[in-house]
Amino acid sequence: LAQATANPIPAMASATEPSENKPGKKEPQKEPVNFGKRLAHTDKVIRDRGFRVLRKWLTKHPNLERLEYQKLWKGLYFGMWMADKRPVQQDLSVNIALLLGDVPREKQWLWTEVFWETMQRSFEQLDKHRLNKYLLFVRICIAETFKTMRLNGWEPSDVQKCGETFFRGVPRTPQGGRNVPSLALNIHFARLFWEELGPQLEANPKPSSETLMALLEPFCSICEGSVIASLVCSIHESVFRKAPDSLAKPLVARLLAGAAKEEIGQANRQLLYDTADAIERPTAKEVVPRVRMPVVKVVDNKKLKKQEKRERRKGARAGTPEEARAAAAEAAKIGEAIAAAERLARGEAPRKGKRRREETPVPAEADEAEAKGSEAEAEAEELAEAPVVPKGGAKKKMKKKKAENQKSGERALSPLTLPRAVVPADGPRLRKKRKTAAA
Repeated sequence: LAQATANPIPAMASATEPSENKPGKKEPQKEPVNFGKRLAHTDKVIRDRGFRVLRKWLTKHPNLERLEYQKLWKGLYFGMWMADKRPVQQDLSVNIALLLGDVPREKQWLWTEVFWETMQRSFEQLDKHRLNKYLLFVRICIAETFKTMRLNGWEPSDVQKCGETFFRGVPRTPQGGRNVPSLALNIHFARLFWEELGPQLEANPKPSSETLMALLEPFCSICEGSVIASLVCSIHESVFRKAPDSLAKPLVARLLAGAAKEEIGQANRQLLYDTADAIERPTAKEVVPRVRMPVVKVVDNKKLKKQEKRERRKGARAGTPEEARAAAAEAAKIGEAIAAAERLARGEAPRKGKRRREETPVPAEADEAEAKGSEAEAEAEELAEAPVVPKGGAKKKMKKKKAENQKSGERALSPLTLPRAVVPADGPRLRKKRKTAAA
């Protein structure tokens, strides 16, 4: 193990580099080594060893394509996933960011594009426990990208590719909608823009104001046409209002020129005017107010059609006040007609005043209903007057009491007409009635 850790390069070179040309044998294809297993290993020693091998391997293979870079960045992403503790995470982030210097000059922006694509694809899958270390990782890699731009002399092609890389997929027109791959990552880039670019502006060679305005052009185009309120407000607050004093005049001129365009929305135009006023005032830099953007309604044909269908079903389609009053009067007439039909179905006379009630005779169906109602009331009265016949032994007792009362010449009393205390055959009231009957 000690020999392998001390000199791991020969073994790797033998696995990747072709052997001596011998007759009857084909040369092996030059493909990237599977670094994912080593970079994402649970043992830190194996991860560090794999990373050192990867750095040496990149310098020996300059002609790599996008697919190979994607495989390498996938392994580096999971290597960062397995890193625990703050010092280990910082050390690994710096080492991964420095790999940009091992990539050939013509492939550096391809390396950066693959890095940003990998982060956009995987950023929304992060949990709360790993979010902070990846935010730090992105910050360090972007800082190294700005440093590489400075070392290359702030070339216009690099400045243009920077805007195309970090704002790829962000809609810049209202028709583009609000869907952005990893919106939080773009907001994070806007917040750390001047913090990581500021140290490079102080070192040599220094960029010109035209170079910095070209670097800010993607931000301006997004603020002019995008309807994503959170991203637009973050750019105004973290990029435009925190720009250096040397960029005040050209930046204000660019913002006012963008606000004068006819095709941009009212909310975007108002924010551009407010930001231009805040940059021109010297006191506005001391306390930057929280930027708020009104909610911009994006016309969606599908949602509009669904809303029209709902309004047609409810019968509450928007119109003029005269149409609304006419619709209300018609609805009232329909309601009165339905109520009159229901009263006629129940056999009631229509309720439209005394004259109408006198003129309209009651139909024959109403007479039949009244007759049936009177018969039902009579039956109910008879059932109420009939004595309740108890069951079992109580029935025999009632027959016996009835026979005794008939013998004495007195009418049988119903239990319903007298309280339960009066039901017994022999009592003070019955005795008094017997005496009066005998007299």
